[in-house]
Amino acid sequence: LARLKAGVYATYSLDQIPKWIVEKTFLNGRRYSFKGHEFQHQVLQDESQEVNCQKCSQIGMTEAQGRWSMGICKTFPNFSLIYTMPYSNDAEILCRTRIDPIIAASPDLAQAMNPDMNNSQIKQIGNSFIYFRGTQGNTQAISIPADCIVSDEIDRSSAHILSQYTSRLTHSPWKLRRNFSTPTVDGFGIAAKMETSRRYRNVCTCNHCNHTFVPDYYQHVVIPDFHGKLEEVSKPLLARIRWKEAKL
Repeated sequence: LARLKAGVYATYSLDQIPKWIVEKTFLNGRRYSFKGHEFQHQVLQDESQEVNCQKCSQIGMTEAQGRWSMGICKTFPNFSLIYTMPYSNDAEILCRTRIDPIIAASPDLAQAMNPDMNNSQIKQIGNSFIYFRGTQGNTQAISIPADCIVSDEIDRSSAHILSQYTSRLTHSPWKLRRNFSTPTVDGFGIAAKMETSRRYRNVCTCNHCNHTFVPDYYQHVVIPDFHGKLEEVSKPLLARIRWKEAKL
């Protein structure tokens, strides 16, 4: 058993967690795939100590980051990870609707779970632990040592409590941080972290001329027969413009 464990630990390094995800987790009865969401693979395989991801909504990053969190706890021995959401109720819903189905669909995870520590606040995977916490109370970050903190929607989270979570990494040899959020205002939250990060952008290639470019909403989105400013588009205006025919 010790030799088998050693073999597993040698198979996956930090940049190979995406490999574990596609080999060991499933979605709708099929192995998980990054096809159509290739940018997720690029984010998850980054070995930097701190990774910040500024994103739009509904692109699957919470799903992908949840799988990454389970993967690192499964493949790294004696590892502790704290997954934060803005509120405790958010963390509980995430656990029940996203994390539990991932475990149920993966034989590799299901057999590694400790049934006595498998609830919406804490899960033991082998000899590693993952905690689900909110960021609106001082007691949330108390007495939980961690090797990694994954913070979802940091713009809606308490910056003060997030800083307390960071202190839980003090004695870890890893000290990993993963922050991702939809931005709100410039100079705050994820936008502020992006300003001090080495930035990678998801680029597009035109299917007419093969020109590669970084898409910009204000420069490249075109609504037929609409000549106003895109920032002026509002809900009442939608009934009078052909927004469903908008193109990049």
